[in-house]
Amino acid sequence: SRSTLCGLRRPALVVERPIAPFDQFLLRRQLHRRLDQFLRRHSLPPARLDSSRRARQRTMASVNELAYTKMLLHAQQYPHCAVDGFCLGARRGDGVEITDVVPGFHNGSLGGALETASAHAAAHAAAQNLYVCGYYCAAAHLRDEAPPKHAPSVAAALAAQSGGAPVVVLQISNRRLADPSDHALTCYGGSNCDQPRAVACAPSSAFVEAADAGVSVVDFDVHFDDAARDWRNPAVAEFLAA
Repeated sequence: SRSTLCGLRRPALVVERPIAPFDQFLLRRQLHRRLDQFLRRHSLPPARLDSSRRARQRTMASVNELAYTKMLLHAQQYPHCAVDGFCLGARRGDGVEITDVVPGFHNGSLGGALETASAHAAAHAAAQNLYVCGYYCAAAHLRDEAPPKHAPSVAAALAAQSGGAPVVVLQISNRRLADPSDHALTCYGGSNCDQPRAVACAPSSAFVEAADAGVSVVDFDVHFDDAARDWRNPAVAEFLAA
């Protein structure tokens, strides 16, 4: 898992003091990079799209800094868990412009809790003249690059409420987070949200700066335990605007 990498015994990374949570996240990124280099030396490199396939891939989603920062904060806040949430945005031609996200869960998103969170996200989107245009997720395990099995069902439920507007699934790649120049997002679209699509998102270090400043996100697992915790996470927007 993302968290178990911190337990690898590497003499060069011995630390003499307790490691702060954000230092642990930076350490995991360093270990991710070393592991990726090792895998590339001892196995086939990951498949890459050739120019003709890349040209045919449709740009389906663009992600702004606020949405990206919230997603990455959610993933780094629970490195030992699979996390997910809802994307809010507006239709742009055949694609979507994602301008905000609502963090969903880190203890599993099933049943009535998922429906309740989805309803809250939809109401929040409508208040901003947006709609719930997607579902984002990150796996708990480093090499798990596939969206969860329930992702198409969640996307289908969102599509049924979108009035024909497009819906996407965004997968955060744990391995690709090791490269600061890579936004680490994979977009899926199509009728079943299982077809790779191009995503436009400039890599941003704002989530690193936000986490270092003590900014965290509240998802619905936290909100259901303490209703005073705000799942809209205004603190993230305030930090970016400062």
